[in-house]
Amino acid sequence: MTDTLDSLSMGDKQVALFKGDPGTGKTIAAASDSEGKNDVYFFDLDQRIRPLVLHFGHPDMAGYRKCIKFDTYSGESAWADLCNKLDSLISYNPYAMLCMDSLTALSRMLISLMLIARGEAGKQKLKRGGVALTQIEDYSGEANGINQVLDALRVISGGSKCHIIMTAHVIEVSNKTREGNISFSRTLVNAGAKKTVAEIPAYFDEAYHFDVGLGDTGLPMYRVITRNVGTDWAKTALPIPSEIDFTARKDATTEAERFGLLYPIIMGHLGLYTEQTLPDNSFG
Repeated sequence: MTDTLDSLSMGDKQVALFKGDPGTGKTIAAASDSEGKNDVYFFDLDQRIRPLVLHFGHPDMAGYRKCIKFDTYSGESAWADLCNKLDSLISYNPYAMLCMDSLTALSRMLISLMLIARGEAGKQKLKRGGVALTQIEDYSGEANGINQVLDALRVISGGSKCHIIMTAHVIEVSNKTREGNISFSRTLVNAGAKKTVAEIPAYFDEAYHFDVGLGDTGLPMYRVITRNVGTDWAKTALPIPSEIDFTARKDATTEAERFGLLYPIIMGHLGLYTEQTLPDNSFG
């Protein structure tokens, strides 16, 4: 059956890439998609789920805490376990949000898998300082694995209103033009599948850059950039500000602002949206 735009609602399904340095609040922001009432699931590849224990430890956050489910993927069976979980979710998905945390750890997992598949004899041929070196075939396996995960997430999100989030770390790179000018940009961290990683943002409707700096009070200030600003590329299909502060503030009047809950904050901006209040770049 052919759909129309009337079948879609802004913000009803978030398909997003959360990128930034470690410790900028990406995983915590993803957990806020539960809104304290719907179960969400984390593919914990980074083994960095513990910050959620601290952030959602307040008694008023008990609803959010109970909604967070996760499995930690590590060891030689990690890839097989991950694929089995994705297959089961394609058949039946009880979660309101799935978060692949993170692309960086997924790349590392796939390269490890390629080294294991190569066998000890293959490793011995390519060693430097006793460490097995990666080959071009390993990067091809990494790219195929990333594409397989993205395809599975696409199938899951296509059959439901499930939010899909992938987190990723970034690294700053420099580029020199023929004229000698040097420009800087940030790219997603991975092992070597550069073409595949360059294509990843096209899969997502939303791509937010996470940042933390020093606020006026001398405490950390957490923010997300939702549109391109300098070296920090980002994009959004929603009528939301180009920069959103989601720092937790004890004196705030709403729960979302008190506890720095990004998704409810975004939904608050959408609630204020009217046809007469269009973003600056709505038509171009």
